[in-house]
Amino acid sequence: MKKLLYLLLLLPLGFLASCNSDDDLPDVDITVTFDNVVEGEDAIYVVKGDTLKIESITCKGNDNKQAAVNEVTYVLDGYPLGTSVIAPYGAAIATDDFSAGKFLLGMRMNVLQVDKTLAFGVISFGFKVVESAADLPDGKEPGTLTRTVRMSAKK
Repeated sequence: MKKLLYLLLLLPLGFLASCNSDDDLPDVDITVTFDNVVEGEDAIYVVKGDTLKIESITCKGNDNKQAAVNEVTYVLDGYPLGTSVIAPYGAAIATDDFSAGKFLLGMRMNVLQVDKTLAFGVISFGFKVVESAADLPDGKEPGTLTRTVRMSAKK
């Protein structure tokens, strides 16, 4: 019985020794799909009173290994808005009470990839709230916008 107890006490040391190095971080493309927005040169635009929608956040491994994100926390100008734990990790941000101006929308998430170390990723997008549709760049109509960000430890 003592041998079993000693083996159980050594078990946590085995987990510490088996951790991957930080050099083996995920190499992925994370795609965020927005709706009800317009793409501009310096930001994503949304009309005041409309809802800024994040339809999905998906992840694809760049080295043919499966990858995923989970538990996405949305942050607006440094203040947490909430966490989505169910794929496709969407969110809706009502802009009724926003003043016209520029804001920073952050997304914090776990990044997982087969045979890689678990990583923590942060993506941020600038977006502008404008008073009316007439203030949108180039007279564009709100619609769907997809942005892809590469996360890689390689330099």
